[in-house]
Amino acid sequence: MIEEPIIRRMLIDDIVAVDEIEQSAYFEAWPASAFFDFIRGGHPCYVLVIKRRIVAYVVWHEILDECHLLNLCVASDFRGCGFAAALLQFVITTVREKDLARIILEVRASNVPAIHLYEKFGFKQMGLRKNYYITANGPENAITYQLLLLKNV
Repeated sequence: MIEEPIIRRMLIDDIVAVDEIEQSAYFEAWPASAFFDFIRGGHPCYVLVIKRRIVAYVVWHEILDECHLLNLCVASDFRGCGFAAALLQFVITTVREKDLARIILEVRASNVPAIHLYEKFGFKQMGLRKNYYITANGPENAITYQLLLLKNV
């Protein structure tokens, strides 16, 4: 049985572990310096920890009344355990408490598990960004999604 996850702010000391997850997950991964810049810039960056091991992270940007979910990633050996859903619920709860109007994000068109997760949480497709991602197989489209949080938006 896996113990209850802890979600906490990402620290500078966490970047090595976060970068390992990032580099193993993406063909065109963010450099470690991006996480450093986000933390130093005060952007919301959180890790999900199990038994003192970082197994997932999430980073977003807030501007005006909007949250842009930039990156949510789970280590490959912990996928399918509900950690992405736990982090997504954390983001939704956190930004709802700040009275932000919406959450937007991009997801790879081929990332069916992530698409199902977002749709399960009520995200609606907004559009398509052609050739948004670089992959080992060439460019890939991104589907843009939004979740409206305030009724009058």
